[in-house]
Amino acid sequence: MKKHVILPLLLVFVASLQTTCSIAATMVWTKGRALLNDPAQITSTPPQSNQFGVANLLRPESDGVGTDEYIFHTAWSGPNVIPAGVDPYLQVHFTKAEQHIIFTMTGSNWQSTYDTPLEVDVLAANQPDGKWKFIRTLTNMDADFTAMRPERYTSPHIDLGAAYTDVKFVVKRTLASRTCDRTSRTGLLLSLGRFQVYEAIQKEEEEKPAPSNPKENINLVFIGNSITYGATLSNPTTQAPPIICRQMVEEATGVTTHVFNGGHSGITTWGYLPGRSDFTTVSMAANTFVRNNGGLLYFSIMLGTNDSAIIGTEGAPVSTETYRTNMKVIIDELIRRFPTCKIIVNYPLWYSPNTHNGSRYLEEGMTRLRSYYPIIDALIAEYDQVYAGERGVWEFFENNRPLFTAERGNSGTFYLHPNAEGAVHLAEIWTQSLLTLIKADGVKVKK
Repeated sequence: MKKHVILPLLLVFVASLQTTCSIAATMVWTKGRALLNDPAQITSTPPQSNQFGVANLLRPESDGVGTDEYIFHTAWSGPNVIPAGVDPYLQVHFTKAEQHIIFTMTGSNWQSTYDTPLEVDVLAANQPDGKWKFIRTLTNMDADFTAMRPERYTSPHIDLGAAYTDVKFVVKRTLASRTCDRTSRTGLLLSLGRFQVYEAIQKEEEEKPAPSNPKENINLVFIGNSITYGATLSNPTTQAPPIICRQMVEEATGVTTHVFNGGHSGITTWGYLPGRSDFTTVSMAANTFVRNNGGLLYFSIMLGTNDSAIIGTEGAPVSTETYRTNMKVIIDELIRRFPTCKIIVNYPLWYSPNTHNGSRYLEEGMTRLRSYYPIIDALIAEYDQVYAGERGVWEFFENNRPLFTAERGNSGTFYLHPNAEGAVHLAEIWTQSLLTLIKADGVKVKK
């Protein structure tokens, strides 16, 4: 008798539990149908573009993946095209009012286009009354790019709060020109590719695979100048110190190791400040590593050589106070964007006191470069996840001129850039510092 009573109750309980589990399932917003199928649905800041004819301004093309969706190439602005005081915008019209949307785009880092929006205001209206309502501002868009080239962006779900027929995307800041200077006589040059707006729909989140072992991938991102880049080497893509570091780390750990060489010739700490294109580039590279690889993330920084110049590089000569401020801003932003990363600050290399190429360094610059060392020491002491490279790198290279490329300059033959052999030695020094951190993170390192 009791068994007959308990069984129905148990079945009711199980059914109730299943319903509860179903309700508790995580719902996410994802792309639905494409909302743009005709160029006539898109308008932009008149007179749109001085580079492209109207026929090329909004040109539907196949998305290349075998679907019926369309994408649009858009470009607008340029010298004397968008006047001062006018924000560049892209306006889209829907065939029926929509409330929930997601948009995608691809920009680039071509200096000829000054493109890729990083900050956009979203407004909505019901035409033809044209009363625009501010919805939200999208910021730090570069942190959400899903690949380096092309830099593809997918917006978060945008809830317009009600159904609207028109949405306007007003560009406030871009990758190359950084801020839209509305006092500029030349306006803002800007372009987009593969732009599309989708209906946002809710779906149950797909079951995610079990998280991978964080020690299964090591990601190295290098920030630096021409020495990091591999200037004077016959093939920097294979000989630059960061590339050799990757090989050495992988050999020492047996763990798949990825590298991005963000070295840029002639750059100072000013050039890597957040908002500048070089910082955006390395940030996007790190973001791609995190998304695609998971694993451990390390930044290796060596800056100061060009800061120390007497004249000829951005901001030169950079005082110790300014050098400290710039380095701290760079480090703080890296930690903000990548909270679990670790950062090594490498001490700058010695260069000969007659170094004088397109920029003038000389003995004054060399003395200034050495003055950055205690600044680096003090900076490292402020952070738990920032570490010092090998301090003796100065003396090592000072006493080994055969490790440099002999370069003809305005004050005689000078020594600034390591040659192929020197690049290997520098990579060995940097690798030892990296392996110390990697070992501390629980990865076995061969002796």
